[in-house]
Amino acid sequence: MKQVYGADALQLLPCQNGFIFVTKQEEHEDKAVIAYKMLDFERMTLSPVTRSVYLLAKFGSHFERFEDNPEDFLSMQTLFLPDRRLLVLRPDGNAQLLEPDGRVAWEARLTFENSLPYGLALAETGFWVSFPNAGALVRYSLRHLRPDLRIGGDGNLPSPEGLYYENGRLLFCSPSACKLMQIDLQTFLPEDYAQLEEPVHRYLKYHANEIVLTDSGIYKL
Repeated sequence: MKQVYGADALQLLPCQNGFIFVTKQEEHEDKAVIAYKMLDFERMTLSPVTRSVYLLAKFGSHFERFEDNPEDFLSMQTLFLPDRRLLVLRPDGNAQLLEPDGRVAWEARLTFENSLPYGLALAETGFWVSFPNAGALVRYSLRHLRPDLRIGGDGNLPSPEGLYYENGRLLFCSPSACKLMQIDLQTFLPEDYAQLEEPVHRYLKYHANEIVLTDSGIYKL
């Protein structure tokens, strides 16, 4: 693995040409100073970007409704769904589905076996949510916005966090096992994808470029 950035990296999300990540620069009056950087695989550059670029990558056309509260928008997760809809997930499990015009079309609290959600990934007919403490992956139907498939539960999967879906395969990060694992959605059997030397929390892919967020920073596999 090749390190892209150090332990000050706080989160990682996809953008048009690669990835944007948040970094903690310093502490000032008991508050962290946050900066944003882009890893551009088209130009092969690592450069600072503005908060607006980060917000646009995370919230799309809805960014203005979130931009005034950094403590809120930094902690949220988002997922772009078909028909220009946006799923917004807060750390407490409260989720909203926003229509293109900004209308809230659906609200729910996503939990499983008293576990809060962590990762999101879009598939053909639904979106997947990981529940680390329950050791479970749950798919929610795009049509009905209700759970329609579960893998694991009762701690059967090792603390799944970040998710990535591609071509019938669901990959998840397991920080407790220091592994990337994958599940073929035809057989539903988990298998190892990559062994790491430390906990891994997020995996993303841009063309052939695979990126992970670990305790010590961001790495290219």
